[in-house]
Amino acid sequence: VSFGDAFIQGDKTRRKALRDLAKTVIYAINYGAGAAKILDSIQSNAKYDGPPVRLDIVQRIIATIFKVFPKVGTWREQQLVVAEREGEVRSALHGRRRIYPLGEVDATIAWNFPIQSTAADLVNDSLISFYRDLPTVDPSAFVIAQVHDAIYVECDEHRAQDVARLLEKRMTHTISLVEGAPAMRFEATAKIDKNWGKL
Repeated sequence: VSFGDAFIQGDKTRRKALRDLAKTVIYAINYGAGAAKILDSIQSNAKYDGPPVRLDIVQRIIATIFKVFPKVGTWREQQLVVAEREGEVRSALHGRRRIYPLGEVDATIAWNFPIQSTAADLVNDSLISFYRDLPTVDPSAFVIAQVHDAIYVECDEHRAQDVARLLEKRMTHTISLVEGAPAMRFEATAKIDKNWGKL
């Protein structure tokens, strides 16, 4: 999403704030929210510390998303067709299903479920692979928790760099999620700290 000079000439903090704003809008439209609802959600969030936002800015971000990525709209339409025809939608990797037993298709779920469940498939596969290899770099290490796409590991301080490298390696993938689509790189970054709450 282009923010023009505000992004190009902004410092690192400003650019991150604008990226976070665009990400918020992308997530919201996948849940079926419109521009007014997205704006209300941002403005009512006490933790929001990004740039001031108006309705026209949110509308411009949405329009840019569908202009730059025109296949997003096509994919959303196809998901509704599949949901209506088959009474279900699935994740792209393992075919995890969300069924509509009563036949009433919720567009929000038809769009969002395949995204969220495919992300979960990817993270779960990565976590299994990481868990199997973890003893080879630190036999004392163990996984504390998985929170969405974050994996928290406790390990020997002297082996933290090795554990971080393994985690990045196992969590990074280049994969095509849709038949015929170019492969996309999903890159992971590990952070090390003595207090996992600060990560």
